[in-house]
This record gives sequence, C-alpha cells and structure tokens, in this order.
Amino acid sequence: LSGNELKTLPRSFPALGRLRRLNLDSNAFVSLPDLVKQMKTLSHLSIDGNLFDEEEKARIQRQFNLWPN
Repeated sequence: LSGNELKTLPRSFPALGRLRRLNLDSNAFVSLPDLVKQMKTLSHLSIDGNLFDEEEKARIQRQFNLWPN
C-alpha cells in the first residue's frame, strides 16, 4: 500500500487475519493506525516516509519494541 497518500485504514482492515507483511511507506499518516496493532499475524511492518512527528516515532518504537542501531 505504499505511495497512496493514505491517512487512514478501513475499519475492516484487521479482518485480513493472515496478513504477514504490510508496507505503508510514503503515505500521509501522522499517527500509526490503531488497527495495525490488532493485526497479530504481522511479522513485517514498513512505515517509512510518512508524516510522523518525533513523539509519534518514539511511541511506535516503544509499542513495537523497535530501537534504531
């Protein structure tokens, strides 16, 4: 779903219960949609090139236990 100027995801998105990889790069998200957190089968999430401020980036890192090298 990269490069589509998305700001939100449809409420039915978590119904994609077998989805393992999600690429949301280069969209217009200012915060990570809560729906993504509900998707327990995801093993890869790419969110580069969105409009996250530093506070939101830090929240995402804490929530998903991601730490830059």
